[in-house]
Order: sequence, then C-alpha cells, then structure tokens
Amino acid sequence: MPFDWDGSGIHRVYDAAREMRDETRRVWVEDLRARFAGREPRRILDVGCGTGRHTRLAREAFPEAVRVLGVDPSHGMLAAARSRDPSGCFGFLRARVEALPFASASFDAVLLAMVLHHVPAPETAFREMGRLLAPGGLVYLRTPTRECVDPTSWQACFPGARRIAERVLPRRERVRSCAAAAGLRLREEASVCGVFARGVEEYLGKIGARAISSLRQIPDAEFEAGLRALTRRCRELPETHVFEERIDVFVFAPPTA
Repeated sequence: MPFDWDGSGIHRVYDAAREMRDETRRVWVEDLRARFAGREPRRILDVGCGTGRHTRLAREAFPEAVRVLGVDPSHGMLAAARSRDPSGCFGFLRARVEALPFASASFDAVLLAMVLHHVPAPETAFREMGRLLAPGGLVYLRTPTRECVDPTSWQACFPGARRIAERVLPRRERVRSCAAAAGLRLREEASVCGVFARGVEEYLGKIGARAISSLRQIPDAEFEAGLRALTRRCRELPETHVFEERIDVFVFAPPTA
C-alpha cells in the first residue's frame, strides 16, 4: 500500500526534522552546479517536491533561473511548501510524477529527490520526466538505494522499518534499467555523502520526530522500543559524533543529448 502522506501527519514535522544542515546544503548546491556545468538551467521542475526542500535548493544553485516549480500529490506537503514561500518566488502545484501537467520540452532541468522509492511505476515516471526535457535538458535524480544504505545506522534498531526499506528501495541497476526503458541515457552516476546530524542530541531529535516515512509505517510500540534501543546505542558514542548520510545521484539525458 502506498504511503499516506496526508493521513500520516508527517508534513507537520517534516521540515523541522529533515531540513539540511548548512554544510550539507552546500554539498548539494555544489553537486547540482557541477552536474549542470555549461548548461545552467533556466526552467526547473522539482517533482515530488514535498515541503520544497529541493525546490529552494535548486533556486540557491541557479539564482538566474526564471522559473522554478514544484509538484507533489500531497495537500499537506504543498501547504507546508507554500508557507515557506510567502513572497511567491516558486510555484507549487498538485500533480503526480506519472502524469505531469506540462507541455513537452518545457524544462531544462527536472529534479526527483528522495522520491523514487515512493513511485509505483518508475518507468512511467522516467518517461514523463524525459518528455518534459527541452534540448540539452537533464533529469537529476537523488535517491537512496539498497547499496548505499548503512545497515548499522538507525535502521538496525527498527527492524520493521528496515524491512520496508529493503522492499521499496531500488537497487542501482533497477534505476538504470527503468530509465533506459523510458528512453533516457545515463550521463553520470555518483554516491554523495553529507552530514545528517552533528552530535547525538541532534541525531536522536531527528529520528525521534519520526519524519522518515518507514518509521511512520511501523506500529507505535515498535517505534518507541526502537527509539529506546537507539538512544542506548548512541549514548555510547561521543556527544559530538558526526552522523553522515550517503545518497546516490544519477543524471540522465535524452538519447540525442
């Protein structure tokens, strides 16, 4: 069953718990600029934008862009995104990645960040994103994969959440094959590491907010037991321990690009 973003209430805590640290945001801003070097996008679409984390990141990376839009199927997530945009710098629309309401060749960059594992029909999604690319445009995919998940991370204390991750997270080859089936060519692939939290308290606070979808899907009792186990484990670490998160990046282009 697909995750219920509105019914779960996750949008109420998502921004506070999942907001990137400044140092991590800089890593991703620089990564975006590097992937689009020599072809800085003027029209950008953030698909599955949620609360607008990566929409804002795209604007920071490409301040000269004339159009930065975000789409998401969740009413709650879009309301949170709009609340962070009182001046209306961005446009936020309700839509699903499988049926994007834009004309073909409308964008120079299409972003899909931390979303692919929630998409039931990835080939259709890739085909839609490819349809929207203008000449020279690229699809920038940022996603956790099975290969980049650290089995000793917080998931070790939440076996139900780990099983969900093992079921929904794609393997790298699956990402490549779905994009290829949709007519997209792999241009670049990398694994990028950023700081998730600095210090035990920040880390426990982020996990404890339950802003990760797999943690919302396990029973409350299991979550509480897992959080106690994680707290015990973290208390054995230095208070200033740095917790990192590794995410895979794929950049796709149309066959003729």
